[in-house]
Amino acid sequence: MAEEHYIGVDLGGTKILAGVFDSGHNCLFTDKNKTKAELGYEGVIARIVETIRGAAHLTGIDVANCKGVGIGAPGTISADGSTVLFAPNLDWRDVPLKADLEAELGCPVWLGNDCSVAAMGIHRSEFESKPRDMVSIFLGTGIGAGIITNGAFLSGATQAAG
Repeated sequence: MAEEHYIGVDLGGTKILAGVFDSGHNCLFTDKNKTKAELGYEGVIARIVETIRGAAHLTGIDVANCKGVGIGAPGTISADGSTVLFAPNLDWRDVPLKADLEAELGCPVWLGNDCSVAAMGIHRSEFESKPRDMVSIFLGTGIGAGIITNGAFLSGATQAAG
């Protein structure tokens, strides 16, 4: 049976980082590009796809054969994980990032807030899910936080907690 691969993407206001992981959560290769938000939504989508395909190429895999791509994006993400509702550092409002990336990549895409997914990753990998509650604050092009309470994301009534 062929090895399963997953791709994780950190989309920031100034950089895009993509990593290819095996089923044991080992990072095999990464690729990085500048975001170039001034290119607009379509231009940034092209940069994301280029970065993902670059990391996959370094690993020797086809993105379409991956189990999925997870992307942490800045700003407010819809409750169903389909849309970036507002990302001020990218000047985005109501963009269907999940569907657009799935169409480009040919594999499932999971979309979450960058700070929330980073907090969950730290919570699980560094603290083995203990303590049950945690707040992580992230400084970059913008500022954000990921809040874990009782072992789960706290996103708030408007999906903007953190």
